[in-house]
Amino acid sequence: MSHHWGYVSAVISAILFGVSSTLNKIALENTNPTVIAGIIYFVAGIFLFAIYLSPLHKKILTKLDTSETETKITKKDYRILTLVIICGSITAPLLLLNGLNQTTAINASLLLNGEALFTVLIAFIFLKERCSKRE
Repeated sequence: MSHHWGYVSAVISAILFGVSSTLNKIALENTNPTVIAGIIYFVAGIFLFAIYLSPLHKKILTKLDTSETETKITKKDYRILTLVIICGSITAPLLLLNGLNQTTAINASLLLNGEALFTVLIAFIFLKERCSKRE
């Protein structure tokens, strides 16, 4: 079963993403989008902290062990990490929930499903990424 862990994780991630958008749209009827964005990351932080304190923490780290390929973190890496945190953990949820609050459920669904396509196009056009035949 351990070699299927990536597939299971991808399916669970897709299910949670779909459910979260639906639940967020329902919650937006009565709550400010900024509050919901804060609650989402607060709950995620509590969940991850609980995993960190549990015995499951060691099992996860052994699955993800990449010690032979790790490199030292440089100052440039910290700058990039800061940018990723600002964009992905602060700006993106606020914009997503404000947009979700202002659009219909159908339009939101179409836009969220197009996210993967546009991410690939941005990587292809601006970052000069290339895919192999298999990808």
